[in-house]
Amino acid sequence: MSIITAVVLTGIGCAIIHQNSPAAQEERRLRIQERMNKNMEPIRKKNDKRKLINKFIYEIPELSFYEAVQLKNKLGNIYLEWNDK
Repeated sequence: MSIITAVVLTGIGCAIIHQNSPAAQEERRLRIQERMNKNMEPIRKKNDKRKLINKFIYEIPELSFYEAVQLKNKLGNIYLEWNDK
């Protein structure tokens, strides 16, 4: 084996060891977690709006359960589309 090959293989080995170190793994985990939180933000906002609509509709005492479900289906999507700005 030549010296150049040995140096290259040693460099590759050091790079692999560095990539699998606990600090590097933690950094990758944090980046992935941040990306997931950023991607989930619109979904969380939409779910919060749905919860608000459901809470409001189900607190109306005059509505039967069937009427409340129909109202939720009709108003829910309209409110979500209108209030997305």
